[in-house]
Amino acid sequence: MRFWLRFLGPGIELAARGRGSIVVDRIRESWTSYRGAAIEPIVRASLERILPDPRLGAARFVGSIKWREAASFDRADVARLIGHRDRVPGGTERSILVGVSRSGFETGDLDVALEPSDILDAWR
Repeated sequence: MRFWLRFLGPGIELAARGRGSIVVDRIRESWTSYRGAAIEPIVRASLERILPDPRLGAARFVGSIKWREAASFDRADVARLIGHRDRVPGGTERSILVGVSRSGFETGDLDVALEPSDILDAWR
């Protein structure tokens, strides 16, 4: 539904006038940011479903989602997460660092690393 409302609904008139290529170009231009924003509520809901989970402690964790096409979750992503954890309500130096990545991990610096299979498992 979100995809429809974001891209297709507004593009119906263009497609009807034979200008569907404009709609496709808009999708391509916005796809990366749209995909990242679209997956966030799904990941959050999945985390809620897997709690309580010993990996996540008493749910005092901060996290970052990197749903990139090919680039892995790396040390720079961990550094940004650490830099932002104090801005998260309840986030402290003792908070568990959680990373969620579509394309794997290049670092072992996270307390918990979740991949797409972990997200799907939450719904089984």
